[in-house]
Amino acid sequence: MMSRFIDSAGLLIVMEEPGMDAISAKGDRLTLTLGHYAHQILHKLYRRIVKFEVEVYRDTDPEPLHQMRVGMRRLRTALHVFQGVAHLPTGADDKAIRKLGKILGTLRDLDVLSDRLRHDYRPVLFPVEQRELDKSLKKLAKQRKTALKRVRKTLRGKRYKHFKRSFQAWLDAPIYGTVAGLSLRQAWPDVVQPITQQVLLHPAWMIDTEVSPEGDRIAKPETAGQVSHASALLLHDLRKCIKQQRYQMEFFIDLYAHPDQLEGWKTLQDCLGQLQDGAVMRDFLRETLGRHWDKLVPNLVQRLTVDEQAARQEWRSLQPHYLDWQVRQSLRQVSKERSEHPMPGALNGVPDEVPDGVPDGVPDGVPNGVPNAASEPEHLQAPSDESSVLHPSSS
Repeated sequence: MMSRFIDSAGLLIVMEEPGMDAISAKGDRLTLTLGHYAHQILHKLYRRIVKFEVEVYRDTDPEPLHQMRVGMRRLRTALHVFQGVAHLPTGADDKAIRKLGKILGTLRDLDVLSDRLRHDYRPVLFPVEQRELDKSLKKLAKQRKTALKRVRKTLRGKRYKHFKRSFQAWLDAPIYGTVAGLSLRQAWPDVVQPITQQVLLHPAWMIDTEVSPEGDRIAKPETAGQVSHASALLLHDLRKCIKQQRYQMEFFIDLYAHPDQLEGWKTLQDCLGQLQDGAVMRDFLRETLGRHWDKLVPNLVQRLTVDEQAARQEWRSLQPHYLDWQVRQSLRQVSKERSEHPMPGALNGVPDEVPDGVPDGVPDGVPNGVPNAASEPEHLQAPSDESSVLHPSSS
């Protein structure tokens, strides 16, 4: 495949990548360039997005919307990871994807909110409180109808079509930055560092901490009371950063020295998601039932409080682990020696079929994965646990 690179002087250089068949025969994908690997990742994520557009438009099942929305998030993370490696056109850049993701996210948030209130809380309320909650659910249904119209209009509209044309054009004739010529072996630890540093240096870790005798920041003993508004905003932002950390680990999971760290990030993300759930539901009930909503559904308030306290206690139990200097050091040491162990690749599996009318757009020489693989790799599927957590529409 012919690749185009922009050098430090802004000049376009055309180079020929080594054949993928030859690389596979060597059994060592670490000799791939950053640019070629970025192309694989972005191609796979793009196909996962367009795969679900028809079912999202039909709106017969909430899962395709969830998968498409998560696909947009993963794609944005990939663009951050490969910033400076892959140069995408304006219609397919982070800003364009963020706008599309926000539209999908608004509808998805309403679905999850409805599901949680209807199935997790309504059955345990007294009939009088159920009737009050039903008023909110009725208003929510109207909001969903409006959000669905906007999603359908978007999928038919110029912005989404421009996104697909622009992204497909890049896949067919990718343009890279100069550093894209580095091998994966040389540079993958460097491209994952910015997001990891963003997580480790997030101010949310400082919430309810004190200085230890050794001079380190440690978590204070458990204190009563709710999380302040300022702290809640910080924890919510930390959760979004952790989500990016998760996604980028999945892109390179076979190369990490400690791949088991991924489960820890998932646990922490879920915990912070539960904290966010309570805030979202309280805001919605206040909006739909009025400022005295807590007097109308006191048992619901009590149950929300219990769930929030449980999530806060879990956060407080996890926080010391990620403040420990040895743990933080292990999180920084991402790479491991793989000279004797060929990299199976983070994209094993034949790409899923896409809806009729969507161009495949696989450039010559770019692999679809290992032939005859049975299914999509699990780490590129949106996990079911994400569907139980309310996600803010600002993707």
